[in-house]
Amino acid sequence: MGSLFEELARREVAVRQRIEEISEQIAELTGLLEVEEDRLSRLVITRETVHEVVGEAAGTVEDLVAESGSVDPGEAASPIGVLTVPPWRPGMTASALPAAYRDAVGAT
Repeated sequence: MGSLFEELARREVAVRQRIEEISEQIAELTGLLEVEEDRLSRLVITRETVHEVVGEAAGTVEDLVAESGSVDPGEAASPIGVLTVPPWRPGMTASALPAAYRDAVGAT
């Protein structure tokens, strides 16, 4: 009977060791999960803030157009510091850029 109890004791030790290893893995994964959840939270907040700022800037330009009838996007200054650059198209020149960007292009 001694060998049966020894085998049970050996198996018990092996299972306890495996439980400890799994617990360590869970702790490590929990830490990684917390880091990624924090990163996601910051990205969501950033996206929402940028959407809010860009939306306000778009509203400002639309208000200027409505008030004056027309506005040159290169001359329209956003009161909150957001300048939008039109997507590049073949044949587009620097004149399509807002004034601050044209100044930067001229400096290069």
